[in-house]
Amino acid sequence: MPINIHRINSKLNYIKPECKIGKAEEIGLDLKKVMQSDIAKNIKKGELINSGTFADVFTLEGWEKSYVVRIERDAENNEFHPNKLKPAAKNINNEVFASENKAVSILKRITGIPLYEKFWTLDKASPLSTFKETFKMLRELPDKVFLRYIDDILKIKEAGYHTDTYNPNNYLYDAENERINIIDILKNYKKEHSLEMEEFFPLLNAKKYLGIVYNMNLEERKQLVKDTKSFIDRMIKLAKEKGFDIKMEELDYLKKQDFVVNVYHEDPFVYKLGRKK
Repeated sequence: MPINIHRINSKLNYIKPECKIGKAEEIGLDLKKVMQSDIAKNIKKGELINSGTFADVFTLEGWEKSYVVRIERDAENNEFHPNKLKPAAKNINNEVFASENKAVSILKRITGIPLYEKFWTLDKASPLSTFKETFKMLRELPDKVFLRYIDDILKIKEAGYHTDTYNPNNYLYDAENERINIIDILKNYKKEHSLEMEEFFPLLNAKKYLGIVYNMNLEERKQLVKDTKSFIDRMIKLAKEKGFDIKMEELDYLKKQDFVVNVYHEDPFVYKLGRKK
């Protein structure tokens, strides 16, 4: 069951009964004391709601629904022990609490649904219907959505973080607010004001373009080339409005493995691969 605010108030008299659990600076609640109290014993890892390249995200049982727990799969000491978590410094990644090695953290939940697939993995084939549906939806979004997306990327990088350019599952579309929300951002070694073409690739599910093309017939491939070129050229134009001159990388099979580059340049191999009918 969710935490009972009145019960907390009776045990720890430093919050108002009408308050909801949130960041300490928002509601005047000393969350550290809550996590170190007996109440923390009721907080448990719930169901899997998202899965990325390096970590899984779960709901929290016994805690407000507006929070989730992120647990890295390969890190040492990645067991979830709420009373061992420490308040996180204010940062752009919505962390409220984190373990000392950052393998386990409680985050403010971000709204929206993952692009393309709920549980995305690089070695799993993408359903063609899902790709077509999502890509169509993205192409129909107004420019303001992508201009805000560019602004968010810049804020993330200027704060010393970077985004996951592989996994579209870390990009959530919030239809109500017409916004692409970015999650699971990672600490960078430097702060920078820059924009790269590859930062638009998750919007295309670019890392799986080879498999997507393989499962298309010839007419579908022709349409994909047309739609891909149109979408990328539109992103290049919007980036220019923000002062960035980005370009689709030239074909380089040794350095660039994204098949979306081949599709954009209409490499003949796009039409010779696998199925043709």
